[in-house]
Amino acid sequence: MRRKMQSETKPAALLRGEYELVHVTAVFRHGARAPISNCDKEGVNDISWGLCDASARMSAAIEQGHDEILRLVQHGDESRPPRPSAVDASQRLTVLDGGCRCGELTVHGYAQAERLGIKLRELYGAVEPEFLQTRTTHVARCVLSLRGVLSTLVKKQTQKVQIPALTCHASDEWLTPSVRGCPRLGELWAQLKKDNAGYIRTLLQPLTKKMPEQIQDIYKLPNTAIPLKDVLISRRGNALSMPWGIDDEFISAVDNAAAEEVTKLVGSPNNDKASLLLLQLVAGRLVHDIRSHLFQQVTRSEHRHPTIRLISAHDTTILPLLVALGIYDNRWPPFCACCTIELYKNKHDHEFYVRVCYNGATSAHIAAEAGYFYVAKSILPFQEFIALLENIVLTEDEYQAACTTGNTSTSHSPISSSPTDLSNNEKEEGIVKEENNTTFIPPPTHTKKKYVLNE
Repeated sequence: MRRKMQSETKPAALLRGEYELVHVTAVFRHGARAPISNCDKEGVNDISWGLCDASARMSAAIEQGHDEILRLVQHGDESRPPRPSAVDASQRLTVLDGGCRCGELTVHGYAQAERLGIKLRELYGAVEPEFLQTRTTHVARCVLSLRGVLSTLVKKQTQKVQIPALTCHASDEWLTPSVRGCPRLGELWAQLKKDNAGYIRTLLQPLTKKMPEQIQDIYKLPNTAIPLKDVLISRRGNALSMPWGIDDEFISAVDNAAAEEVTKLVGSPNNDKASLLLLQLVAGRLVHDIRSHLFQQVTRSEHRHPTIRLISAHDTTILPLLVALGIYDNRWPPFCACCTIELYKNKHDHEFYVRVCYNGATSAHIAAEAGYFYVAKSILPFQEFIALLENIVLTEDEYQAACTTGNTSTSHSPISSSPTDLSNNEKEEGIVKEENNTTFIPPPTHTKKKYVLNE
């Protein structure tokens, strides 16, 4: 049953009487795509995937630097062309019947991204390029989804302007969890999968019985729901027929089982130290990145025009972020699910406040794109919001230390009490004064105080 939402229309507009919008960080999942696994197996190769011609053309133009909307730039050195993603390239080696490649954004997925751009424009207004920052993983479906959002969000220019889109090579990426870059995370996941294997098999046994025996073998049922979910959601998200007599109730059950399976690998901010460490390794650098940019906005010299930052990524970006923010709804983020973190300034006391909105729990049907935005976390003071994230944040150095095999602690509370080093983007000298004499306090140093999230 859909839970009651605090707001169903234009969340930004509701606060404009008392609050001035300063900044929005919008983190979203890419649009509908072709499957990424079992591309040569029944369930994928028994249907035509003729949905990717436009995606292929746009991807080629972007990689060659000829796209009229965006250009990719390398994080840390914008003079160098971004290195291509080996994982993305490997997935796309397989060409499906109809022409789509594994994992490729489809025409439906691009249209979803365009509609997300329209929704953001309705909420926050058309954006001038000078007030916009963008970030994406170097995976074609995410890059193209960012392009789709930009095409309908950015204010039309008299001259063509390529929006720079910051990206990282997969070896440096922090928008998604990485077992290759974090051996400790790989160890924890292996142990958790072993510990939860019996529970997952019991959970999936009723679904497994409804599938043909050869399909059970192909999709590793009842040991995991994720490969089967990938195929079913890809087909349904692209308006393709369902195999094996599957109905919406079955798809929903598989989707929910997969969400439960993955959630056990994400951790929690409110459980034991091991669970917190897991969440730090999965989402700590992402949360640090978002927090750093919020501090940049709070401490900039003037706020005459709101800014927006777009982050185009994956379901494995959105789900851990929702957990870290305390707003996870126990549903797998649908295509183009988007979490917006809004920074406001009170017009009376000139203090800063944050509110979080989300659209992923309002899909009309399973496997549909995300629906309308609702208020997932009510407005609260900026420093209180920062405190909620404090124990999750990991700087790059802390992350590398925590990822070392056998290391079970990070450099800050509650796992230990050593202070965190601030990044270059967050360094403060004492207290920063704004022109209106409002006082802004730098981020708290790893308080052990517990805060209750506003559900």
